[in-house]
Amino acid sequence: MKHILNNKIYYIYIFYFLFYLSLIAGIFYGENPSGGGKKDYLLLHVHLIETGFKNGVIHYLFHFFPNGTLNHSPIYYIIIYFLQNLFNNEISRLILLHLFLIVPFYFYKSLVLENKNNKFLYLLIPIVFFISPNLRSVVLWSGREILSLSFLCISIFYFLNFKKSRKINYIYYSFLLLVLGSYISPEIGIISLIYLYHVFKFLNLRQFFILIFNLIILSIPFFYYIIFYYSENEFNNPIFFNLYKNLSTFFSAIFLVTIPFIIFKNFKNYLLFIKTNKYLIILILILTYYFLNSPYQYDFGGGVVLRLLIEFNLEGIIFFFSFLGILNITYLIKEKLYYNLFILFIFVLQTCLNLHFFQKYIDISYLFYFVFLFDSKPLKECFNNNNFVILFIVFNCLYYTGSVLYRFI
Repeated sequence: MKHILNNKIYYIYIFYFLFYLSLIAGIFYGENPSGGGKKDYLLLHVHLIETGFKNGVIHYLFHFFPNGTLNHSPIYYIIIYFLQNLFNNEISRLILLHLFLIVPFYFYKSLVLENKNNKFLYLLIPIVFFISPNLRSVVLWSGREILSLSFLCISIFYFLNFKKSRKINYIYYSFLLLVLGSYISPEIGIISLIYLYHVFKFLNLRQFFILIFNLIILSIPFFYYIIFYYSENEFNNPIFFNLYKNLSTFFSAIFLVTIPFIIFKNFKNYLLFIKTNKYLIILILILTYYFLNSPYQYDFGGGVVLRLLIEFNLEGIIFFFSFLGILNITYLIKEKLYYNLFILFIFVLQTCLNLHFFQKYIDISYLFYFVFLFDSKPLKECFNNNNFVILFIVFNCLYYTGSVLYRFI
């Protein structure tokens, strides 16, 4: 039996190696499955670096960047500037691609930390990071999310270690890594609220306030960015306007990623849930129609569901897919509902405060929420079920294929 298991693991390693080679090939052949990766690269890694850094880093940081319309943190582009000066553009892309491998590795380590009895099955789940069209585009075109996801993934690993062992040094590692990730992508810093919720239950007041003090010191660059860069940028709407405007696309994107969790594992119970709560569901549908029926106003972004609806001039019914997204996620997190609604609120804030909404905001984050942050029995059952994991990988393969085909139609 052990010999058979070792053979299976050997074949999985071969699959990972082939997926790794596919990323290398994707760089040299210009693969662009999500459609936006190459455009972002040419705009931010070529044009921005050439024009913004003509007079050096200091000029970029204090003169060029504050007067522009880019609401990303400037730290990542400073890193890119130095990489491109030390190497060249293609070598820099390869370096960042290899840094991305930290993400599936620590995702697997975190899974095993949660349950050591399912190591073989857990080896399969991170394959999704190599298949997702949005994640592949981020990796192939050196998106800033490579670094922020790497920091986030290691941070979650130490957060789970803290929950398991209560060793205070783990939570400091976790917060430090999350802060470093927020220097690249400020929006992930909001996950610190989830950490603080758990930490408060286990630390005494003195330890807690010392932690808060250290966090404030580490977060000074973040506050400086929000106060002096983000808030003064004329390109930004008030954040609560962005939040409301992006809610319909957020929940329609959630509908897409929750499909396998409903169809492949929980469909009978899902139908029973609808039957049992039919009046509440009708009320949610009515509220969604009145409050989430404001169409997304921009020519790009909005998520996969909206882009498909626009192709058929059906964008006016985006509210219905938002309703389905609300229905699906409510079913999946209905146990410990108040806690899970808090986690969902953090997820919404992380992804919806920007001016534009993109499907990649969900695709690069939802697995971390579904596996490690939500406290949901249906979700845990999914990721511990052999058939579901295989079908989940197949679903993502179809998602990738559909995304590529859409670019050619």
